[in-house]
Amino acid sequence: MPKFIPRPINDAVFKYIFGYKRNIKYTEYLLECLFKKEKGYFSNKIKILNSLKLDKSGLLEKEYEIDIRIEYKDEAIINIEPYTSFNRNSALKSFAYLNNEFLNQFESGDELSNAKILIQYNLIKDTAYKTKEYTMISKDAERLELFNEKDIFIMKIINLKDIDNYNFDEKTKRLLRFLGANNMEEAQKIAKGDEMLMEIYGTASKYIKSRNEQLAIIDKLYYEGMKKEAIKEGYNSGYDSGYNKGYGSGSNNSIKKIAKNMLKSGSDKKYICKVTGLTEKELDKIK
Repeated sequence: MPKFIPRPINDAVFKYIFGYKRNIKYTEYLLECLFKKEKGYFSNKIKILNSLKLDKSGLLEKEYEIDIRIEYKDEAIINIEPYTSFNRNSALKSFAYLNNEFLNQFESGDELSNAKILIQYNLIKDTAYKTKEYTMISKDAERLELFNEKDIFIMKIINLKDIDNYNFDEKTKRLLRFLGANNMEEAQKIAKGDEMLMEIYGTASKYIKSRNEQLAIIDKLYYEGMKKEAIKEGYNSGYDSGYNKGYGSGSNNSIKKIAKNMLKSGSDKKYICKVTGLTEKELDKIK
């Protein structure tokens, strides 16, 4: 497995920065940037619903929650989740989460018109997805009047390697580049000269230094989970197809078929190389 490299997008690091109640000013800052609001707009208006567990058992638990759930007054639930790789299964998981969050708002007899807007931001290190926003209810959906013309389900994808193609101001782009840094040294260079980013960098660095061994274990658990998902996805969509077309099990063509399908789904190149045994140069030749 790849060596653990501390960086802002690592699951536990990201959640410590933005999902820990003590650091709520960083969460407010992130939301100001994402929603294009002025400084202080979210001050004293949000509540973090599933804050980071700092005890050892919480950090090492396999079902460690890496998403951040935020309540904005009585109007919306905002979910923020970091990804190093995002594929079809990740998208399905996101919509399933939004659907579950919606249903959990109500008990029998409750008015649907009181539904909160559900917004999910997926901040992704790299993805093949080009569409930046998805909604589950279109503006002309039948009986939309129940929701007062609101989009109830919104999922936004932000590719941290493609920031210049988003309509964000320079402050927001800098924050997103910071989050997408390949390591903490790169993150520091991006943050230099920006008071808030340097503070976030310092907070994250202290946390990494004090929890490095545990963070490496969490990263390993996440990697193994992604590996299993990649193998399953590659097998179902590529291996079976290759075998049925006469390539034969274990053949080079079958492996390339798996890799091709994984590339299409947005799987990370390093994971694909680990699963298939191909090199990155070989992957670049697969169209």
